[in-house]
Amino acid sequence: MSKTTVLLAILSTFALCGATLQISATFIAGMSVATNYTALRPYSEIQCAAKCFEEGRYNRCRVAGYSRETHTCYLSLDSLQDVSDVADQNIGVLILQGITIVL
Repeated sequence: MSKTTVLLAILSTFALCGATLQISATFIAGMSVATNYTALRPYSEIQCAAKCFEEGRYNRCRVAGYSRETHTCYLSLDSLQDVSDVADQNIGVLILQGITIVL
């Protein structure tokens, strides 16, 4: 069992007990995911990061792309090594920074 699987199981247990998970993410401008399997809009950056985290529990998201101009969230199975540079600074990827459990 991987460390990620164990962490997700622990977080899921806290969520089932009524705890609130607070997620923080960083927007890295000028980067784009190579492929995406779904586009969601209108989404905020934090909604996008939370959705990727949620879908990641089922191996359906590894990195989220985001457009600040259109408020579109792109869920992707790409890894961070697959993202590419783009000139548009309104396009970027969201990197999950931390999760706080509030009981």
